[in-house]
Parts: sequence; structure tokens; C-alpha cells
Amino acid sequence: MTYIDLINQFWALNKEYSFTPNETILYFALLDTCNSLGWKNPFNQSNRHLCSKCNFSENTFSRARNVLTQKGLIDFKSEVGRRRNTVYKIKYLKICGISGGISGGISGGISGGISGGISGGISGGIQTAVNQHDNNIISSEEIPISSEEIGSTASLFDAVEEEISSTVSNFDTVVDTVGEEIEEIEEISEYVSNINNNINNNIYIIQEKKKTKAKEQSFFSPVEDEFEKFRKAYPGTKRGHATEFGNFKKKHADYKTAVSLLLPAINNLIEWRNGRIAARQFAPEYKNLQTWINQRCWEEELPSGESGNSRKSGNTDLRKLLEEKLSNNQNSANE
Repeated sequence: MTYIDLINQFWALNKEYSFTPNETILYFALLDTCNSLGWKNPFNQSNRHLCSKCNFSENTFSRARNVLTQKGLIDFKSEVGRRRNTVYKIKYLKICGISGGISGGISGGISGGISGGISGGISGGIQTAVNQHDNNIISSEEIPISSEEIGSTASLFDAVEEEISSTVSNFDTVVDTVGEEIEEIEEISEYVSNINNNINNNIYIIQEKKKTKAKEQSFFSPVEDEFEKFRKAYPGTKRGHATEFGNFKKKHADYKTAVSLLLPAINNLIEWRNGRIAARQFAPEYKNLQTWINQRCWEEELPSGESGNSRKSGNTDLRKLLEEKLSNNQNSANE
């Protein structure tokens, strides 16, 4: 049993059972694990590790594993314990021994059979004749050999030589056929190897992305954690945590003390703006978070008496604003 035998076995069964992509990924992941362990079979492996390697959920993993077991490709036995390792065994059904069967059987059988049979038969026959000649010590005077017998023997020798030549020619044809089969097997093996490498690369990329995301979400300092709560609550346009916190830290030396003021300030701004909208009064849009931080907007005092529930207060404010503008215009004219 070789790596190529197992691969050929899988693709032969695939023609009949049409394995799903998940079942294919799991089988080659188990082959890769067995290979990396020096073809230790059976071998221990954590189900959680296999799920992570194949990027499967537990249910998807269990379904794929059960199908491979039912089709006779693998066998497994779950252990009892905290780590819950499982013993896996790669099974070989001896239905796809192409490389071993063809190259070993044909080349070994034919070359051994033909060359051994021919050379052994001829050399054995000649040796037998020599032994009989030595034992009997027959001289040409006792049994005379006629020219007809010599011609018949020469014809027989020519026939044997022709038969040997024909057999060798047939052997060369078989060898050429076996060579073509081996080349085809090597191409299939290379194709499967490329697929396996692509799977491993994709699994590695996914795992690295998960690690990066976990690092971004974990290990926040208390200051960063408080800033993140504020950033998530901010309703305006904003960027990621690292960018916004880096800007806040860079722009304000007192960021460690100021961070506790951010969330209460934005909550007050939201409440004030909602009151304005409910009173059908003008409510300015939220600034970009970077602008809000750069301008230290948490220190702004919101105008009082502008979040009333009637239109009257809004009209009064507008009248006051108009009166102030008229007064300013008159002062400018007098000057």
C-alpha cells in the first residue's frame, strides 16, 4: 500500500459514490496527517484539530466522517477522557492497486517470467544436454549424425529464435503500455498533490485570519476597552478600533483620563438630538468620529432649552436670532 494506491482507491470509489467536497477534504486531511506521522496507521488525532484544519463545524465533520466509514475508506474509535482523542485507521480495499499491480505485476511478472523462463529454459535445456553428453560419453563414431538431422536441428533453432524475438517484441509493447500507465498515474498524483496543497494553503489562510481577528478582539487594556464601548455606541461615521484609538491617543496627551468622559458625552448628545427631532426642530448630523475626537467635542456644552416638546420655543429662538442679526446690521450701518 502506497500513498498513490490510497489516492487511486479514493478516486475509483468516487466514480461510484460521488463524494461531496467536504468528504473529499476530510479524507485527504486524514491522509496528510497519516503521512506527516510517518505512515503510522492507526493514529490518534483530535476531532477539534481536524475540524479546525478542514474549517468544518462538528456536524459537518461527523457527517463526512460517517460517509467515509460506511464506504470502507476509514475506520475510527473514539476514546474516553478529557481530551477525547479519536483513533483513526486508513483502510485499503485493494481495488486500485494500479501502480503496484501493473508496474510490479506486469513488469516483474513478465520480465521475470519471460526472461527467467526463456533464459532458464534455454540454459537449462543446454545444460541438460551437456550433462547427458558427459554422462553417456557418446562419440560421433558410435551414433553418426546425418546432414538431414543437422538441417532439422538448425530449422528448429531458427524457430526457437523467432519465437524468442516475438516474445521480446511483445514484452517491449507491454513495457511501453505500462510506462504510459505510470505516466498517467504520476500526472494524477501530481494533480491530487496540487489540490492537497491548495487545501492546506486555504486552511492556513483561514486560520491566520481567525488568529488576527482574535488578536484584534482580545487583550484590550482597560483604557482601550472603555474606548471600544464608546466607539461602538457612536452613531456617526467611524473606522476600526485600532485606527480610532490610535488617533485619540496621538491627539490628546490626557487620553487616559479623558476616555471616561466619552461615553457619557455621546449619550447626552444622542438624547439631546432625539429631543430636537421629536420637537420638529433642526438637529445637526453627527460628525465623523475622528473629527469629533480631534475637536474634543466631549467638552462641549449643549444649548439648554432647545429640546422642548412644542414648536413655540423653536419659533421664539428663531425670532431672537433674527432680532440679533437686525441689531448687528444697524450697528454696522451707524459705524
